[in-house]
Parts: sequence; C-alpha cells; structure tokens
Amino acid sequence: MAVVTVPIAAMNLFQPMTGIRDVWADLYFAALPFLISFPIVLIASTFVGLPAHLLFNKWGRTNPKNYLLTGIGGGFLVCLLLLLAINAEAGFWICGLGAFSGAMTAFAWSKSLEPKDAS
Repeated sequence: MAVVTVPIAAMNLFQPMTGIRDVWADLYFAALPFLISFPIVLIASTFVGLPAHLLFNKWGRTNPKNYLLTGIGGGFLVCLLLLLAINAEAGFWICGLGAFSGAMTAFAWSKSLEPKDAS
C-alpha cells in the first residue's frame, strides 16, 4: 500500500486536493501502511514465527518448506482473526495477502538461517 500512499502524498504536497497544504496530514497518509503493518507483523512474528522456529529447531525440522507452510497458514489466520475481531462483513480476500506476507516473512527467515559461504 505504501506504493500507492507515498506518491499520492507527494503529489498532494505540490497540488493539494483540498486546496490547503497540510504537510503533517500528507506525512501521516504516506506512513499509514507502515503504522498499521508494523505492529501486526511484530505480533505475528512473536506469537507464530518464534514458537514455530523453536519447535522446528527442537524437532530437527528446520527447512524452508516447513517455514513456508507455517508462514502461509500463520499469515492467513492472523488476518482472519483480525477481521473476525472487528466484526468485518467483507474484505476477507485480504487473508490471501496475509498468507502471501506470511510466506515472504517465513522465506526470508529461513534464508537467514542458511549457513553462509566462507569463501
């Protein structure tokens, strides 16, 4: 979403849509995707990612496939739970984006665990 909000906020600085320049409102609009996603990712990583990593490590099953499946499921469930918590009547398509985000987070996490080439 930042790909959308940052350019709109930048354009609004030069040609205000309302006729009034408000730099703070534009900065808030540009930062909004980060302000929303950061706490969600932090909480999901803490309550899904870390326990999954500890369990995989304990069981000797630290491989990218396990992390990826956990990320997909965790991202989907976190979005679903948030939508249910706010009594959303629509917008459940966003759970697919949650699954994708969880998969990318898990993929990056699993890649960071791979041994580095010593050359």
